[in-house]
Amino acid sequence: MTSYSIVAARDSGEVGRKDRVHDLALRPEAMSRMATTWLPVTHLYELAPGRYQARMVVMDRGSGRTGSVRHTFDVPSPSGLRLTTPVLTDMTAPGAGADAPVQPVPVARRAFDAGSRLLCRVEVWGAGPAGGSSSLDVVYEVRRADGTVAARSTPGPLAADATGVYADVFKLMLNRPGEYELRLQARDRASGGEGVASKRFVVTPAAPRS
Repeated sequence: MTSYSIVAARDSGEVGRKDRVHDLALRPEAMSRMATTWLPVTHLYELAPGRYQARMVVMDRGSGRTGSVRHTFDVPSPSGLRLTTPVLTDMTAPGAGADAPVQPVPVARRAFDAGSRLLCRVEVWGAGPAGGSSSLDVVYEVRRADGTVAARSTPGPLAADATGVYADVFKLMLNRPGEYELRLQARDRASGGEGVASKRFVVTPAAPRS
């Protein structure tokens, strides 16, 4: 399988392209899991602030079949408090170390079965130096399509991890099928800076058990 991506700046027209070959030799049980987990494909770009459009194309060299997707996104200015795009997933991986908590694994879908245990991870950038008592508060809220609140956290301080990154990981479980929006807000009490991020997703009826 071959994948390539093109990222174009909407204002300047500058274009970057990357290609990658994926040699897949999967056992039947791994192929069965991929029907649920899909196969993450990542291409890393370093981009200046601005608006971009990315296009990803994947080709199966055996059958010749291709698929593509486009996505328009903004790269914010590196100044001020800002949040990364939330990673919302029902897949986890073991943490680094025997006592480390499990880590969320990004998935290429936004629909999850009702009753699934979801993990969300978000990073906050632009806060004050790490160390000492944290002045950074993070709160999240989950709203249904009609605007009613399905879940909400209380503001709590967020401390930097061992690498100096401010990252929050929390759990969600929603039993009512429907469309939802997850909104996160961070506030640095020391500087007064605020940052927000959001993600829309769908909870689908749980599959009947056999």
